Amino acid sequence: MTDTGLEYWDQTLERARQPGGAVRRLLADPRFADVLRAAARGALHEFDTKTALNTVFLDYGTFSLGFLALYLHAIGGITHRRLAELSGRSTILSRGRASAMLGMMRVKGLVARHTDMSGQVIYRPSDNLVRFFRDRFRVEFNAVALVEPRVEQMLAHWDEPGTFERYLAMFGMQWVTAGANDLQEFVPFRKILSRRAGMLIVYAMMDAADYGRSTTPLRSFPLSVSALARRFRVSRSQVLRVLREVEGAGFVSLDTAKGEAAFTPRFYEQYLTYSAVVYFYVINFSHQFLMSYMPVETGRVATR
Repeated sequence: MTDTGLEYWDQTLERARQPGGAVRRLLADPRFADVLRAAARGALHEFDTKTALNTVFLDYGTFSLGFLALYLHAIGGITHRRLAELSGRSTILSRGRASAMLGMMRVKGLVARHTDMSGQVIYRPSDNLVRFFRDRFRVEFNAVALVEPRVEQMLAHWDEPGTFERYLAMFGMQWVTAGANDLQEFVPFRKILSRRAGMLIVYAMMDAADYGRSTTPLRSFPLSVSALARRFRVSRSQVLRVLREVEGAGFVSLDTAKGEAAFTPRFYEQYLTYSAVVYFYVINFSHQFLMSYMPVETGRVATR
């Protein structure tokens, strides 16, 4: 049997939530604050360096649709009907919006239309689209490796041809549907995730509030609606909508007259538990993926 070193993380979410379980272990780890810091800054860096692509996938729905398209490519091919059906089944996007999004990706050169031997129209993702999602997931693996370095086994294979596609085939639908399910940890963030640039705005606020190694920095930090709008290529009114969602959830106190804000203890409590579930899945799926590799005599993991 392949020894990945990640066997502890092979748990159900129910077990992981219990005392001694994987989610509790992440929450208790003093390095977990560094994971959240690295993930937020990594996502912001990806946006700032790949702005044109990121503006296509600025909310959870559009990001998930792009990911779903790559999942379909990995398991046999992207077609309009299959993408619309999967989107509707996952409750993330309506069929109509899925169709519109596919059309926009084609216009932007992210997918190309082809006809197979049977006359069926299929869409093939561009190398840029594949690279964009592969690099975005790398941010999460790099972040969680701060508390579980053996995830780096996954990263060692990440850029090899076919590795990302194989990962998508195994876990693509699970990733997409996880956020749409009524997981108790996800519910407080659902409206923010659904807003255009919602989580990126929260990440930028977290980065501005961060002043050290504390998990819960609660001091006030400067907040410019105009600067956020310029950075994420959205309108001021969109930034204000996101801020109202964050404030309405009890996550932040805003003083727009002074141009300041401060996160509340409630935000960090909720965000820590949400993130612990996300990174439990990152490690759990890493273990399962590595288990699909053939063991060799040294006990190390090798590809088939």
